[in-house]
Amino acid sequence: MRAFSLAELLVSIAILTIISAAVLMVMNFGDRAFHMDSGLLQLQQEARRATEAISRELRSAHTKSIDASGAVITFSTPSSSGAKFYRDTANNRLIREFPAGTTQIVGNHITALSFCCWHDDTATCTTDCSGSNLVSLDLTSSNNVRGRDLSFSLKERVNTRNE
Repeated sequence: MRAFSLAELLVSIAILTIISAAVLMVMNFGDRAFHMDSGLLQLQQEARRATEAISRELRSAHTKSIDASGAVITFSTPSSSGAKFYRDTANNRLIREFPAGTTQIVGNHITALSFCCWHDDTATCTTDCSGSNLVSLDLTSSNNVRGRDLSFSLKERVNTRNE
């Protein structure tokens, strides 16, 4: 019966250590990529859900009732008078308020929000919505995932249908 020498055992342990370290590095990279992609996907879903909620109601808004003052928009639709969307800066949430004092969280991780109205005659986007039926909304969602800051921006133009 023949046994392994000390040199053979040390070489085997060194090779096994190198292979184990390489496998752990690949697994760590894959785990980090998975969490980053999941975090970015969550931000995209939050931004799209928030944008869709605003757009759905804004499409039926009365053009003359839209008041966009940068980060807050207020408008009236056939079913609601004075619906309001704004960003809660303390908690980075998009809030829908209707009726006054009754709030609903529409989106989380919303770090920037702005509204403006396009005017055909001057081709500019301003907070003055009189005479405009095209509203532009710019929304950014951001979050920190495993020590990395992730951000996703979404812009949408909504054409109101009611006069």
